Amino acid sequence: MTTQTHETSVFDVAEYIQEKLPSCTPMERHKLAYYAQGWHVTWEGVPLFPERIEAWEHGPVVKALWIAETYGHERAVTPLPERARRVVDAVLAFYGGFSAAQLRAMTHMEAPWTTARRGLPEGAKSREEIPVGDMRRYFTRRSVLREPTPERPVMDTEVSVDETVRVAREQIVRWREALDKLA
Repeated sequence: MTTQTHETSVFDVAEYIQEKLPSCTPMERHKLAYYAQGWHVTWEGVPLFPERIEAWEHGPVVKALWIAETYGHERAVTPLPERARRVVDAVLAFYGGFSAAQLRAMTHMEAPWTTARRGLPEGAKSREEIPVGDMRRYFTRRSVLREPTPERPVMDTEVSVDETVRVAREQIVRWREALDKLA
C-alpha cells in the first residue's frame, strides 16, 4: 500500500482519459473514472481522487465533473503521477473498448452502485454516495475470486525501510480493534 503525495483531482483523471480515448463520451468518462477510482484504491490502498462518486440513475457519476462538463466550468488540470497513469492505463485497457451502454449495464450489476441506491427502482433519481470502501471491497473480492479484471500494473517496488515501517504502523492502528477481537 502506498500513500499518495500528489493531490490528483477527478479533472486530472478525466483529462487523461480523454487524451487516451478522444472519442470518449461524458457517460463513458464517468464510468471509467469510477473504475479508475475503484481499482486505484484496491491496488494502491488510497483513492485516486477526493471527489465523491454518486449512484445516479444511469450509473456512477462524479457530480463535480458533471457540473463542470454541463456548465462549461474550466478547471485547472495537472498531469497524473506515473503510478496513477499506470492504474488508469490498466483500467482503460480493460474497460476502454466498452460502449457507454455496456459500461452503464456493468455498473448497474455491481454491488457499490446497487448498495448505494438501496433498492431504488430503475430510473429513480439518487444522489447517494458510492463509498470508496465499498469499491475497495467489491474490486478486491473480484480479484480474489479470479473474475476477469484489469491487469494490475507493475509498479516500482523500491521502498525504504522507514516507509515500510510507517505504513505498517498506520495499518496496525487502523486494524487494532479487529486484531484485538481476533486474538
